[in-house]
Amino acid sequence: MITLKEKVKLVSINLLLAILSSIIISELFFKIIRPKFPMEVFGKSYMERLNKAKKDSVKNKNLTLVVGDSFAHHEIGTNGNFFDSVFNCKEQLECNYHNLAQSGVGLQFYWNSILSVLSERKKESETKIIIGIYLGNDIPFIDPSKSSEQCNKVHILSEEMISQYNDNWTTAIKRKLPSILFLARSLKASLGIAAKKNINDISSNAQELRFYRSDPNQNLLSINKLSSRLSPEILDKASKHIINPWEISLSLANPNYYDDLYNLSKKWSQSSVKCLTENVVTNIKSIERIHPKTDFIVLGIPDKFYWSRSSYEPTTKEYRELGYRFQSEKDINNIQKNPLSIFIKNSMKANQVKYIYIPELIDSEENIVDWFYYRDMHINTKGNQIISELLKKKIYENKKKVSF
Repeated sequence: MITLKEKVKLVSINLLLAILSSIIISELFFKIIRPKFPMEVFGKSYMERLNKAKKDSVKNKNLTLVVGDSFAHHEIGTNGNFFDSVFNCKEQLECNYHNLAQSGVGLQFYWNSILSVLSERKKESETKIIIGIYLGNDIPFIDPSKSSEQCNKVHILSEEMISQYNDNWTTAIKRKLPSILFLARSLKASLGIAAKKNINDISSNAQELRFYRSDPNQNLLSINKLSSRLSPEILDKASKHIINPWEISLSLANPNYYDDLYNLSKKWSQSSVKCLTENVVTNIKSIERIHPKTDFIVLGIPDKFYWSRSSYEPTTKEYRELGYRFQSEKDINNIQKNPLSIFIKNSMKANQVKYIYIPELIDSEENIVDWFYYRDMHINTKGNQIISELLKKKIYENKKKVSF
């Protein structure tokens, strides 16, 4: 007869085996399938990457830096990151490469990363800097009641902006064992464990976004009215973080957000995009004056509706379900050449800043829906791998157009 002590031991062993098996299976699934996942758990922390870049900056070698947000951070160090695939110069003995991208940041953080590395680099050293500009999130928030002097202001290095990205113990554990976080998120998504109704947070964020992402005379419905029209399924998935809650907040702030932005049809979008280009040009020129052998290239990445004519309809359908509105009568034959992309391209050209608009690398008739995550703007592994090949061809096989 089995004693109580033996029963407890048997249960404990089986439980331990079940936990270990779950972690191992999750690790394999996580690394083979590569599901959409928080970027901060991939690879080394921002501080580790920054410190290594600063250390290499004092060496008498060429230096290549990448800055950007989650598009450049996603699957960092793998072939699921087209920045790393295209610009990594590890095969060149006289070159050091560093990807300093960080999810959830913007222009000021990019400049801060660059200045931090260059502060210890000789002014005559050759440096190449790639800036990934996401035309959605990287457009600055502008207070319409104030002057836009901040737009063309040169960024000053801030140590405080850097120190906030020191790893704490929870982040360190996530980085070492992302499978644990994957299991937790899977349980939340499938069973609702640890999920919470966050409609109040969503509405509060929407109220703040409305001030910056719509004109006062747009006569938009109230946020409460718009939120009441969302389906319970959408709100449930937002509470489980299957859908990014910020996407819902933005749709409540301005259901016409994407049309307003890419058509430059409102004062807020015109002033915001103008501010973006001024900020990019001003800071690049300032850095070039101090470090004359620094070579910049800016990569423009739009929201996924504006990549391909054939994929416009299915991708906008995804976002209509989140509360966004799109002009059904819009002429989408030249969807890649929207007013926003044309304005930025012309601004970069006028100021002699090397610029590549990523959608121009592909055929507008190509259906690229499966290059992206569902109800998410980020490019998946397949999309990153295809884009890397197209970008290599653009840069390295046609050097007369882009001398980089």
